Amino acid sequence: MNARCKATQIPVACPDTTAVLIDTGEAHILLVASYEPRDGVGKAEKEEAMRARIENITEVRGKAEEEVRGAIDFLICADWNRYHPLWGGPEVLQHRERAKEGEQIVSFMHQTGLRSLLAAGTPT
Repeated sequence: MNARCKATQIPVACPDTTAVLIDTGEAHILLVASYEPRDGVGKAEKEEAMRARIENITEVRGKAEEEVRGAIDFLICADWNRYHPLWGGPEVLQHRERAKEGEQIVSFMHQTGLRSLLAAGTPT
């Protein structure tokens, strides 16, 4: 971390997610890093876990905005092990049972004004 910046960790109610609010002196950036392991739970449990993860991140963003009393820049670095043509390209469609796993993520992106920094269709 650059010595000119101040970083404050914001607690997240999720063991595989961490959040840091960075004050550059000119802007406030909320950086969230998150991972979802692909373990042996069923589809319904995975969907509920993603819903809860997104809810936790939304709460953290609200806390960060309250802390700075204004708008923040928001960056999520995540490996959520979900398929979707947006980031997996047309090859994802070959896996019909998994091709739309990322719908909750895409919906979250639209609701919050986020966009992928990967070129559309980039395999991950």
